[in-house]
Amino acid sequence: MGDENSQQEVRGLVSGKKVFLLTLLVCVVVPFMGVGVALWYAGGLVGVSAEKTEEVGFAWGSRRSWPALPVKQTKIEYKPGHKPPFEGRVRRNLDFSINADDLAEIKNSSQAVMDFFVSRQDEAAYSTAMNGIEKEPEQRLFYTDYVQSHLVQLVGNDDELGDRLRKRAFEKAPAAIVLRFVDASGRPVAGETIEPIEIVCAQVSNRVVDQGVRLLYPAEKTDENGYIYLPVYDTVLRFSRRPEIKGVKVDLGIVRWFEFPGRVGLLEATVTRLDKVG
Repeated sequence: MGDENSQQEVRGLVSGKKVFLLTLLVCVVVPFMGVGVALWYAGGLVGVSAEKTEEVGFAWGSRRSWPALPVKQTKIEYKPGHKPPFEGRVRRNLDFSINADDLAEIKNSSQAVMDFFVSRQDEAAYSTAMNGIEKEPEQRLFYTDYVQSHLVQLVGNDDELGDRLRKRAFEKAPAAIVLRFVDASGRPVAGETIEPIEIVCAQVSNRVVDQGVRLLYPAEKTDENGYIYLPVYDTVLRFSRRPEIKGVKVDLGIVRWFEFPGRVGLLEATVTRLDKVG
């Protein structure tokens, strides 16, 4: 009789613990997670600085499995009286900043993209990109490697070197943007040439936003799933030259500044009118 009572007491204790743990899960853990999600979508959590690590680099061969998360539109408030577009009061501190040498390298590579893809000065662009930087190849910025990867393939006809440079660019990159192009029904738009895109990477100087870091990307062709991949800096971003397809209307859904949690941001661009010219 005593043994039966003891067993019933043990079963009662176990059952009580289960009830307590279940109550804790339902009443505390789940609501807490829900508040976190709600705050993120309401703009209450910082996407750029709060959850990111010092990890750098991506394996190009594994790009389809990168943990991409949707971008979130944000804003950087301007103080009345400042002269646009290069100065403005920021709503929070940003960790991103670059030195004068790196900025000069970015401008050199950006000019090469402008010469080749916009002004169509093929040889001049190639010379600018390949010879305008004194750094050793391993010390160059990810953006320089990315630009050169396109030019050595298009002008230098060296696909092997171009592939190596693209891989190295993403191995160095602190963050990346994945752009997916779909039609109105959600089907991927494959094999389309995306005109040069320019992204502004916000940095802070004396508590004002500096928009001087502008990455102009070479024209890219969407893969079979409608994707293109761009290496970027880990900060608040905006498009100063939006994705375009000749003769096609593209709706990006992002107006100005945006950010994303983690290291890979996902943007879906909808091709709303396929009326190719010529």
